[in-house]
Amino acid sequence: MVNNVSTSNASELLLLADTHSDTQLKENAEDFIFQNEEEVFGSEEWERLIETNPQLVIKTMHLKYKKKRRCK
Repeated sequence: MVNNVSTSNASELLLLADTHSDTQLKENAEDFIFQNEEEVFGSEEWERLIETNPQLVIKTMHLKYKKKRRCK
């Protein structure tokens, strides 16, 4: 599953990984999302995740912010 992450399923995989406490899948989904943020954040799937699971989106964006701050 990790090798099949795409912009169209990244949000779903993130939710699946979070729901099942699959740390490796979640980290891989997050990494993919951060590397492809324009496409993922602009997708219908991401918009759906915002509506259905805003807490997960907040956690993901917080992680993105923390990683960005570490790189400076």
